[in-house]
Amino acid sequence: MKSPYKHIAFIGLGLIGGSLAKLIRKNFPETKLYAIATKKDTISFAVSEGIVDNGSTEIDLLPADVDLIFVCTPISKIAGYVNSLSVNLAQELTITDIGSIKSDVCDEVFLTKSQHLFIPGHPMAGNEKLGIRNSEEDLLKKAPYILVPQENPKYETFKAFISNLDFKVIELSPKKHDEITCIASHFPYLMA
Repeated sequence: MKSPYKHIAFIGLGLIGGSLAKLIRKNFPETKLYAIATKKDTISFAVSEGIVDNGSTEIDLLPADVDLIFVCTPISKIAGYVNSLSVNLAQELTITDIGSIKSDVCDEVFLTKSQHLFIPGHPMAGNEKLGIRNSEEDLLKKAPYILVPQENPKYETFKAFISNLDFKVIELSPKKHDEITCIASHFPYLMA
């Protein structure tokens, strides 16, 4: 099976971003992976471990041929990054996030180019540890992955891609997502 994406980037490379990168690397080794992180040692570690092919601490150095971007940052920064990426990148592009809140993010995202699509997403996995060094592909195995459906052929492509990574895709509205994850995602994390 071949990936529909040739070049995938991650904005933020912590526990979930790193685990996603490892899972994509295992399933689609021909896909080039790139990362933007705030710490140089995160990029150095990810490249030296083969988690990504290349990376930078500067978002301006994001390759021009990226066709899928996962925004894996704190919730408060997601919309700002999505909006900035849509302003600064011209190519066909799908942008998604992994945040545990959808309504506020969806209300704040404004794409400037018609060839861009934002797909709110949330892999329902994690643990009490943080950072790229604790990432593992098995963390996400067969996990539910919530998507907010979009009426766009690129959405179906992304949904199939996520399904092919062995996630169980669940489609929800932003409001329903937030109601469910308030209990399902945050309570166990707080208990851990």
